[in-house]
Amino acid sequence: MSERPKRKRPGLRRFNRAVLVALGLLVALVTVAIWIANPSRPDPPELQKIDLKVPKAPPAAAALLRLLERKDPAVFSDEEPTAKAGLEAMKQGRWLADPAAVIVALDGLKDPSLTEVRTALLAPGCLPREMPAPDKDYRYSFLPLIRGVRLLTLRSVATAQQGDTAGAARGAFEILDRLLELEQRCAPSLIEAMVLTATVRVVARALGFQLAAGLEPGLEKELWDRLGRLERRKSPVPDALRQEAGWLLETLPQAIRSAPSKGGEPPRSWPWYDEGDTRRLFELTYRRLVWLAEQPLGSKAWTRRFPEEEYLERTQNQPGWLALFRFNAIGKILAGIAAPAFRKYPLKWHQDRCAIAALRARWLHDLKARGRQPAAEMASPRDPFSGQPFVVLPDHNTFCAVPSAMLAGELKGSEPLPLPPPLSAKAPE
Repeated sequence: MSERPKRKRPGLRRFNRAVLVALGLLVALVTVAIWIANPSRPDPPELQKIDLKVPKAPPAAAALLRLLERKDPAVFSDEEPTAKAGLEAMKQGRWLADPAAVIVALDGLKDPSLTEVRTALLAPGCLPREMPAPDKDYRYSFLPLIRGVRLLTLRSVATAQQGDTAGAARGAFEILDRLLELEQRCAPSLIEAMVLTATVRVVARALGFQLAAGLEPGLEKELWDRLGRLERRKSPVPDALRQEAGWLLETLPQAIRSAPSKGGEPPRSWPWYDEGDTRRLFELTYRRLVWLAEQPLGSKAWTRRFPEEEYLERTQNQPGWLALFRFNAIGKILAGIAAPAFRKYPLKWHQDRCAIAALRARWLHDLKARGRQPAAEMASPRDPFSGQPFVVLPDHNTFCAVPSAMLAGELKGSEPLPLPPPLSAKAPE
């Protein structure tokens, strides 16, 4: 007689069904979490033509390298009272109280002398293209270059005040041309581009002293021509961003290996870090940075929000627990932290370029108010952001404001630049 199979108890069947339902729900929840944590990476067609290859630059000038290695040279101490007072007067657009004393103080500087600084600056070649490893210090400092140019410019102002306006103007032109060469022909890095742009502004503003003291028509025309070239020059920021991208991609593996975890050990690379995906994400964001930096200010691109921005924000703003389900979570975090602001550096450069146009507007206004006509025919300076001619009014003390629509919420609190001081009156005897 065969045995009849035992029938499962109803409670066990219900339990098994509950387990299956729970597992199904868990799988569904995990699937949804993975879908939410891993939005599709954008692939805009306009970025496919953007090349991140860094252009070659001529070799660095040996004399300039030796100068930049002196990270704290005594010659550039801000404690020298005569030079310090002169720099402050120059900044405010005032003639120097004692130009002869300024020249004596500057010519007495040693280690290095101001002549050595000028020789190093004018030596053929470029700035060093330095991109150190994450755990290494920079070998070169740009402080000697910045302070050295300021002191050379101060000496040109003192020379003009002493009566040699032609010699002062030619010396300032030489320095300005060299700085422009370093910016336009040497493919500077991002920090170098910002340093050079700010230094160009210092020298350009000091030309107002030679203009106020009086130049023969040929030299005055050269002055206006140089200001016009500074207004129209090409931005170095796209190539600087290419360098930044190359450096980040080159140092990325080492940065990951050397980053300690909470336990003091290098972080595991799986499943929260994937080098290939991280590189592709870095390349995507930097292609957008370069693409935007190459757009003219009149382009509608400046008022857009880009899919890469939305993508990074979406991954960065997700709840922390979703990182468990996010492919390459560490790489996405790194990309969000390391990518510079999309608009910050290009707009900063355009603001500095705008400052040169504002200088020209201020000086033309002041010359005409004194009954003097400029020695060159030129178009009225225009604000490159608004496209409108500059208006110099007593109660109008800012200029080159970045329209809020161009900021796209990225640079909150961005301030316009202060109006340059009036053209100095005739140099005191």
